[in-house]
Amino acid sequence: METENRILIVDDDKVIVRILSAYLREEGYEVYEASNCAYALELVHNQNPSLIILDIELPDISGIDFCRILRNDTVSAFTPIIMLTSRNTTADKVMGLEAGADDYLTKPFELVELAARIKSHLRRARQERAFNPLTGLPGNKLIQEKLSVLLERK
Repeated sequence: METENRILIVDDDKVIVRILSAYLREEGYEVYEASNCAYALELVHNQNPSLIILDIELPDISGIDFCRILRNDTVSAFTPIIMLTSRNTTADKVMGLEAGADDYLTKPFELVELAARIKSHLRRARQERAFNPLTGLPGNKLIQEKLSVLLERK
């Protein structure tokens, strides 16, 4: 399984986690589950997920505070985070985005929409990693991919 397809779901609602996990696995993702932030942080460090789906209401600390922790951790500072929560006020959304979430989706949600958002964030993260941070020019990964395509044509 590609490392770009690892998704961590952090939610204490077992039904939501079960539905999300089954759907995302069908879509080809490697899925990790955590019902609290302490275990989620352990998974972040051990599995290096490429995207995190995070609820706000968690048993040990709030998803907002955990989002801030993730953004201040060198391992997860640039990992896309989608807040998926029942808290749907504008203030909640702003708070989540200001804490560092890349996206905010409220429950109930459509699985197809969530999947599209996941693909979009993973595509963007992949593109950002492909460029040299100093020059902004295509980096080794993009050059290698282009060479592979050209060599396959011969």
